[in-house]
Amino acid sequence: MDKWQLYLTLVLYALPGLVLGFTFHELAHAVVAMRYGDATPRAQGRITLDPRRHIDPLGFGLLLTVGFGWAKPVQFNPYVVRTRVQQAVVAVAGPLTNLVLAIVFVIAMHLEIAADPNVPGDAIVDFQFGHGGAPVILYWFLVQGFFMNVVLFIFNMLPIPGIDGYMVFRGLLGGVIPDVFRWMDQNRQIVWFGAIALLFLLPQLSGGNTNPLATVINHVQDFLYGNFVTRDFPLVGGFPSLFNALSS
Repeated sequence: MDKWQLYLTLVLYALPGLVLGFTFHELAHAVVAMRYGDATPRAQGRITLDPRRHIDPLGFGLLLTVGFGWAKPVQFNPYVVRTRVQQAVVAVAGPLTNLVLAIVFVIAMHLEIAADPNVPGDAIVDFQFGHGGAPVILYWFLVQGFFMNVVLFIFNMLPIPGIDGYMVFRGLLGGVIPDVFRWMDQNRQIVWFGAIALLFLLPQLSGGNTNPLATVINHVQDFLYGNFVTRDFPLVGGFPSLFNALSS
């Protein structure tokens, strides 16, 4: 299989899990904000399972090409969701929903392999979209859905301004180290430059040998897959990045 076939296969198998991940992530933010009495998400039409209300076409497209993207952020009224703790709960609802989805995919993979233990081996032999029969096709949809939601969980928990994780950590630690968060709020461009250098430029400059984000993602997915799906076959799959396809 050439690099373009591999890229398209990864994209097509990842799409359902990614759409689910984005949709439920943003819906979770909206529902929790509503629970605190904020009517803003409902007024903006965000209390829905319609992916079109949650997915940003540009952010979605960039995620599948350069490996970095975004959904339509759920807005809330800070005069209603007032405290740092409340805002942290709204923020963490999205990433935790991705973790729950990843676990749902793990359970589905476990059940499929319990019914047919040969599926992972057959899937490794025939990794092309639509090939291998219904069990293999289902397995790859589950694997990629699992992988994409692990990625969304880890990335959205990063303590970087503008990302859910920052609001979560600020809610938990803002009263302990307020000067740190005050500095980060005042120097967001510097923080983002450092994050981009560490998470995206360093892996490219090191030839992939130093990739802290990928390391964390791999540890989480290997733990879940190895302990709750199977240890007999390696987890094969990956993030569909056009940049990686062009540079390979």
